Amino acid sequence: MSRSGGAGLPAAALPGPGRFRMAREQPAPAAVAAAGQPGGGRGSERALQGPGVARRGRPSLSRAKLHGLRHMCAGRTAAGGSFQRRALWVLAFCTSLGLLLSWSSNRLLYWLSFPSHTRVHREWSRQLPFPAVTVCNNNPLRFPRLSKGDLYYAGHWLGLLLPNRTARPLVSELLRGDEPRRQWFRKLADFRLFLPPRHFEGISAAFMDRLGHQLEDMLLSCKYRGELCGPHNFSSVSCPARAKRPSPQAPLPLPGGPDAR
Repeated sequence: MSRSGGAGLPAAALPGPGRFRMAREQPAPAAVAAAGQPGGGRGSERALQGPGVARRGRPSLSRAKLHGLRHMCAGRTAAGGSFQRRALWVLAFCTSLGLLLSWSSNRLLYWLSFPSHTRVHREWSRQLPFPAVTVCNNNPLRFPRLSKGDLYYAGHWLGLLLPNRTARPLVSELLRGDEPRRQWFRKLADFRLFLPPRHFEGISAAFMDRLGHQLEDMLLSCKYRGELCGPHNFSSVSCPARAKRPSPQAPLPLPGGPDAR
């Protein structure tokens, strides 16, 4: 029997091989019905493949170890998979993630600021070597203690007067906010009726000590090895910056530790 002649016979009347070929060539009824409708082939593919693709990742997400992720991705049919429950879990997860990122960014900014830690090791010493206490002052002299003679001879060296012994305009500008002190300096710098002294000690250590800041005024309290000490235990040492550097004349044989301020 030819293949074309047997096409009109029922599949049951054909021998074994022919029956197998006819069964393979006949389309399924559901596929034929879908093919007869417009767009039926694409709809059948979605009906057969769509649900499996959409839900393929849910089993893996439901078994995730990340806290809260399996509750957010749970289906509606699962236990506790309602929309309200998933919304609460999403809110809690986002809040936790936001707090984590905020704290991490704070620590990152702190690390980028290059913080430094200073360690101080304190030891008690029986003798306090020089410099024991260093006090530096940008004002080498106390100008209220200046006399007219001191200003006449040392005013230009101190930067208060011009070479012709007139007040420097910059000083008047700086004293504009303090009118009493400005009037005092203007009166002090007026040499019209002034008779300068014949002898001047010059810019010497005695001159600096007389007009400079005294240690008695700067030292509030002092303790060395638990006992009180005073300005008489210190001596002033001059430096190129004309700063007062008190240092102890001799270590005091007292128990305790140094404490000066």
